[in-house]
Amino acid sequence: MRSAKTLPSKIELEKTQVECRSGYKANEYPVAFVCQGARLEAEETVDRWYEGGIDPE
Repeated sequence: MRSAKTLPSKIELEKTQVECRSGYKANEYPVAFVCQGARLEAEETVDRWYEGGIDPE
């Protein structure tokens, strides 16, 4: 029998630098991002949504 994993009580968010390409709209889709100092290229965009004017701080 496997034991259930305990979920963290608080999720800590980390700011991420994202490089975007513009299409019809400015910064329409990401091409790469930096995670813990490593630049990772986006291979595919599976889904997207727009949330204009929201500041997480």
